[in-house]
Amino acid sequence: ENAVKNFLFMKSSGKTAVLGTDLSSAKANERPEMKVKFTYYFYIQRNEVTCAEFNKLLSSPKLDCTGDIPATNVTFYDAALYANALSKSQNRDTVYTYTGISYNNTGNCNGLEGFAFHPESNGFRLPTEAEWTFVAKSSWNLKQTWSAENSGYTLHEVCSKGQGKSTVCDILGNAME
Repeated sequence: ENAVKNFLFMKSSGKTAVLGTDLSSAKANERPEMKVKFTYYFYIQRNEVTCAEFNKLLSSPKLDCTGDIPATNVTFYDAALYANALSKSQNRDTVYTYTGISYNNTGNCNGLEGFAFHPESNGFRLPTEAEWTFVAKSSWNLKQTWSAENSGYTLHEVCSKGQGKSTVCDILGNAME
């Protein structure tokens, strides 16, 4: 399978994402409001990584789920390791490097010693907060997402709420971000 097929091209150059708020009632870590202007385009995976995709590429942590429901209960470092594994599976460079790895008692990675990000590498990476916000605000449709009101508080297969093939699905909803 070619993983790039499941990614969408985001025409972001020249556009702005707004992060944070200037509301005085907001938490300190939510302030101030910042505008991020994109000078580049990027790709983003159309849907959340599924349990089947995650478990196929990583042996630890082995998620206690199967199929096309979203992968949950992973750390930032688990996600970075998944991105590296996806890059390797597509014969691409890895974007994250490290010299050591540590796991907690549940098998999740809780630290990568010497962790470094290499944005110049031609591999898969996690979206930045600005990229995620840009995509979420430009493609979220409340009628086409799983939420507390319609999900029965259970996970559903990704992209199972009527989204078209050319849109991002489950960017908000299904699994909590």
